[in-house]
Amino acid sequence: MSVAIAFGSILAGNYCYAASEPATVAGTYELLACKGTCSFAKPETAFAKGVVVLFNDVMPGKEVERVDPFHSGPPDEKIRACFTGDNLKGGESFIFTQRTGVSSWSSKGKKLEFSLLFAIDAGYNVEATREGEVFSGKGVSWSAPEPPGRGYGPDSIVGRRKGPPDISACASAQLPPVT
Repeated sequence: MSVAIAFGSILAGNYCYAASEPATVAGTYELLACKGTCSFAKPETAFAKGVVVLFNDVMPGKEVERVDPFHSGPPDEKIRACFTGDNLKGGESFIFTQRTGVSSWSSKGKKLEFSLLFAIDAGYNVEATREGEVFSGKGVSWSAPEPPGRGYGPDSIVGRRKGPPDISACASAQLPPVT
C-alpha cells in the first residue's frame, strides 16, 4: 500500500461524523498508553497518561479556540472532543506530542475512534472497542511521506469513564476565560 493511500484512508476513517451517537459514549475518560499489556490495575506500565473528553455535540468555536488555538484539522471536521496528557517516559510514540488539543470522534456499535494528534504530515489515531464504561485498543503513530521509526509500532490503549463530559478536564494549564 502506498503512503498516499494509507494517508488518505487514515483521514477518511478518523474524521467521519455520525450525529446519532449514543449518549452513553460521551463522557470524560482517563487514558493510559503502554508498549505492552496495559491496565488500570498496573498503571506503572504506562508510558503516557491523559484524559479525553467526548461530547455529543460539536464544540462551540470559542471553546475550540480556547482549548486549542492552533488547531488545523480538515475544514469539515466536526470537533466533538478535547484531550490533554503527557508522554511521561518519552516513549516512541506521537501520543500527546501535542499536550492539549481538540479532535473529532466516531463510534459505531462498540467501535470507538478518535485522534490525539493531527498535522499535515503526522498524527496519532486511536481505534478501540468499548465494553460498558471502559475501552481498549490500539494507538497508531503515522507520518508522511516516510513512516515513523521501527519502535513506533501500535501502542496498547485503555480508557475508563470518570463521569459526564467536562471541558475543564482538557486543561493541562489554566485555560483563558471565554470572552
